[in-house]
Amino acid sequence: MWRDIRYGLRRLTGQRLFSISVILLLAIGIGSNTVMFSFLNSLLLKQLPVRHPDNLYLFQQMRKRQVRPETTFFYRQFEIIRQHKEIFSAAVAEQAWAGNSFQALSLSDGVHLVSTQIVSPNYFSELGVKAILGRVLDETDSAALGEVPVVISEQCWRRNFFRDARILNRVIRIRNVPFLVVGVLPQEFHGIDADRVPDVRLPISAAALLTGNPVTEPGGDYPLQFTIVAWLEPGINAIAAASVMTPVLTQMEEPLWSDWYARSSKPFPVFQLPEEITYWRSYRISLLAAGHGVSRLREQFSQAVVLLMAAVALLLLVVCANLAGLFLAKSAERDHEIGVRFALGASRWRLLRQLYAENVLRVIPGVTIGILGAVSTAALLLRFLPTLVVVAYSPAAVLDAQPDL
Repeated sequence: MWRDIRYGLRRLTGQRLFSISVILLLAIGIGSNTVMFSFLNSLLLKQLPVRHPDNLYLFQQMRKRQVRPETTFFYRQFEIIRQHKEIFSAAVAEQAWAGNSFQALSLSDGVHLVSTQIVSPNYFSELGVKAILGRVLDETDSAALGEVPVVISEQCWRRNFFRDARILNRVIRIRNVPFLVVGVLPQEFHGIDADRVPDVRLPISAAALLTGNPVTEPGGDYPLQFTIVAWLEPGINAIAAASVMTPVLTQMEEPLWSDWYARSSKPFPVFQLPEEITYWRSYRISLLAAGHGVSRLREQFSQAVVLLMAAVALLLLVVCANLAGLFLAKSAERDHEIGVRFALGASRWRLLRQLYAENVLRVIPGVTIGILGAVSTAALLLRFLPTLVVVAYSPAAVLDAQPDL
């Protein structure tokens, strides 16, 4: 085999133009497919890095005359859902994106706007998420007084604290309220949302400090609401679970909105009680499989990504056809050489092994250049992503399109 490789290297150097053409064609075909499949995998195929994502369901509410479902609930509704243990093995809640999701973080170099998210006490333990530095929040933090513990995202750690390991047990001030950083979360963990990452996650004890109201009694300009996901008990299907929870959650709606309306300093014009309250209580519950998370990018660009994947797959097919033609044409030049080798007693396997060795020497650099090109250009291509059409109060989209194994 070593003799075959040495002979193959001599042929590569003697046929530079042919070898370069093969290597570049392979690099283009494999590199473009690697990049596009990385986008496709991140957007459509990759599951959330949480416990049992196949059995994870998102609570939705569909009202009359509504185009698309809502996924926001009051914390007291989440507490009721948790009590139905005969239907759900577990449930967690994270604060939904709204105007109260963005706060001022005071640092030595100035004030930065960061996104915050209040999570339920069992959030990290049920999702099975571990910190890459320090620890995650646990149920004891939900009753913390004084400097309330918080965890930050890897993106926030890198952007605002330059990956300084001394961030642990450091006091940061959000809205001029002191909080104690106890951990840093993994980069790949975004929560229920697949492409939006909160900078700081806080326990429910922080609600009163940031909004002036406890988590169970929301007030202020924006109602403190939550996105809820749950794991179904074995033998329970999503339709049956939704039908059971619809009357339970519906009858809570009017008093909850009335409580918020009474505490709100500047309610939205649509909440003109009691005329509009019938609209807010007239809905039904549905459960959506959430193993892949919720994604704005998926809604807007999934069809485009699939079409581009098909296009580059066709490009790879064209590359293969061109390579087949090149090798077929080149093999015609070697009829005399192969005939002489046969005459000297070379076996069919010996000749095939020699040809395989030559082709592998061309394939290896082509594949290597293609993959390296994909890794280096994936982040660059994200800059060409069209401007997202999104609701207000939403952070920039975070899409991990780097090729993985």
